[in-house]
Amino acid sequence: GERFLALGFSTPLLHIGSAFMYPSLEEARRAVALAGEAIRTKGLPEALCPFTAVFTGTGNVSRGALDIFRLLPFEMVEPGQLPGICSRTKDSHKLYLSIATAEHMVRRRDGGPFDKESYYSEPGRYESVFQDTVLPYSTAIVNGMYWDERFPRLFTYDDLNRHVVNGNDKLLGVCDITCDADGSVPTRQFTSIEQPFFIFNALTEETSESLDEPGVLFHAVDHLPSELPREASEHFGNCLLPFLPSLTAAHAPLVRGKGNTEALPPPVRGAVVAEGGQLAKDFWYISQLRSVNERADAEAAAAGAAEDKAVSFHGPHNVSQPPAAVKLDFSGHLFDTKVVNRILDTVEAARARVEILNIEVGSTNDHESTMAVLLIAQSQERLLEVVEQVKEVAE
Repeated sequence: GERFLALGFSTPLLHIGSAFMYPSLEEARRAVALAGEAIRTKGLPEALCPFTAVFTGTGNVSRGALDIFRLLPFEMVEPGQLPGICSRTKDSHKLYLSIATAEHMVRRRDGGPFDKESYYSEPGRYESVFQDTVLPYSTAIVNGMYWDERFPRLFTYDDLNRHVVNGNDKLLGVCDITCDADGSVPTRQFTSIEQPFFIFNALTEETSESLDEPGVLFHAVDHLPSELPREASEHFGNCLLPFLPSLTAAHAPLVRGKGNTEALPPPVRGAVVAEGGQLAKDFWYISQLRSVNERADAEAAAAGAAEDKAVSFHGPHNVSQPPAAVKLDFSGHLFDTKVVNRILDTVEAARARVEILNIEVGSTNDHESTMAVLLIAQSQERLLEVVEQVKEVAE
């Protein structure tokens, strides 16, 4: 509402405050419903219509946002209907809601039909079409979909620039509930409860916290539940409550290394990181990673001291050859197959160094994990040797 006011439009949305301003979820819902009634009776400014809101994802994240959106007057439409609606419709007394799933976001590179199972198992065979089939017809995008680096992005800053240059500036706002940095949507900075928005100017690629600036509004607060602390706590408590009898029966081990996780319910068992004074088996790789990096830090410090000595007494021509590095990406069932452990063992045995750049652990057994690492060795020749060794164990 404040953004629309800055653009010169007074709308009923202006009367909806931030979630933390309300004493309860019910009060917040009531405010949204009142704004919805005002839209139904008085309408929105014609220049903002048709107001099209596109939601991505069908999981808990999107369902929560949809639950609030449905308090407004809306008509449900398919993503494929958006171009026609934007070219013909000017109904200002309702919003248009569209839920985009994978079949609306991508197409097969070989021109074949979309297959959901194929897409999730071999995403490299698909390319994004969302930026041309959905984005140009969206007033607002609410992003709640699961995404990792194996999958195509919905759109990029370059896509926004291209559309604005071509005169299509319908998109006014992006709410990235997922808060994946530079993920499925180009969110490159997170916002806060105190400053929940920033404006991205697609022409200049500059960002601003002023709602008066031209561009697309981005909302990316990564701790939204804390705006409604009572409801968030109650929800978590209700989810935990069924496990309490089992948790009280599974006493913490008194002897180091003698865990008792088998007595825990499977969802809780899978969340156990440490037991009996040490890391749980599925998280042993953390100790290996710590060991590798600690040793590498010690070697780097020793090398730095030797380099300082060489420069001081023997001149720069005696400084050892600088280290070489390469970024490696891995995807698959990295943890349940212990591939991560084998990779770290190999790096440690080769007396190289690895820095974890990013890890995305699959949310279920059906989802693969991804990992990006920086592999560092003392020379380019040695680096190539270690890369080949890592490839062998990873395959």
